[in-house]
Amino acid sequence: MNKADLNHYVCTRLATTRACSEEIVSAVLRGIQDGVQREGQVVLAGFGCFRARRHAERFARHPRTGVPVRIPARVSVQFRAALAWKRELE
Repeated sequence: MNKADLNHYVCTRLATTRACSEEIVSAVLRGIQDGVQREGQVVLAGFGCFRARRHAERFARHPRTGVPVRIPARVSVQFRAALAWKRELE
């Protein structure tokens, strides 16, 4: 499912216009992004948790040449599904 499919799902589920459903989906996604940026995590009970995860700088080796390569520090977003949702998937 992509964003367009999600917009269509919301549109049919809420019996709204396509433009309204696009605004709803965009607002929810933007809210999750803002929450992770400001507070470091967004917890949605029964669904899961989005959390900013910091990775330290590290060194690795280039697989072909064996030359050490510096990998800079970075931040990624981790999603962890809620236990209730995981049980539904089984």
